[in-house]
Amino acid sequence: MKRLFTAVALIAILGMPIQSSRADETAADAAYKHVTEQGILRCGYAPWPDLLDVAPNTKQLSGVFYDYMNELARTMDIKVEWVAEVPFGEIPQALNQGRVDAICSGAWTNPVRGKFVDSIVPVAYQYITIFARADDNRFDNHSDKINAPEVKISVIDGESSSAIALASFPNAKTIANPQGTDGTQMLMDVVTGKADVAFTDLATLDRIIKNNPGKIRQVKTDFPLQVFGTPIWVKKGETKLKNSLDIATMQLINDGTIDRILTKHEKVKGEFLRPTTAYQSFH
Repeated sequence: MKRLFTAVALIAILGMPIQSSRADETAADAAYKHVTEQGILRCGYAPWPDLLDVAPNTKQLSGVFYDYMNELARTMDIKVEWVAEVPFGEIPQALNQGRVDAICSGAWTNPVRGKFVDSIVPVAYQYITIFARADDNRFDNHSDKINAPEVKISVIDGESSSAIALASFPNAKTIANPQGTDGTQMLMDVVTGKADVAFTDLATLDRIIKNNPGKIRQVKTDFPLQVFGTPIWVKKGETKLKNSLDIATMQLINDGTIDRILTKHEKVKGEFLRPTTAYQSFH
């Protein structure tokens, strides 16, 4: 009887991690299972100039990631549903809670975000630069001077600008805009004197410079402040879905589809840096 009890106990002990492992695996692949069984990818999104624009009246979507996701859906023989607007700071929660299967609007690959969610192969790269008022030359070729208590940086909570400020300029004061704020607001904070500098891309600058000529400019630096990839994001550990989206995305990069989409929506020269193909042309 003692031997029987020992054997049963051993089986129970050994079985526990197997059951737990299977449960963890099922949870990790929940979005993949939904996509393959239903044929629908539920997309969350956060508007950003040229990456994903939302018409104010009709709410019609357009931009790089709208066209990209339509092509990806065609390639994978699935449908895309744009189910929820998700502020940048809420991306991990939306994915981990299963509210959406993926974030499909090109949130930048900052290292803080990468701790909590996984990215697909980026379809483009964007360089982030420093912007200051037109008459303010303090930071030209001396971006280190931004890291001072008297300097004010306009950021958006949960967005890459706040991560840059915290990591590279911890001594400066941040002027925080709430999640969901349009990216142009950071530059308007500089124009109006509320902040000294802001960090963003050329497309965001293009949105305000026409109505504010001669009021804001790019700070001179030897290198971009940051270069971020612009990918789709999925739940951390959602390996099967990530692999499927990676394969489809690389196909669109390799056959020139992504380059055509970027060219269509590029309003400023150099706005989108192209990803490399997985092959070398011999022509």
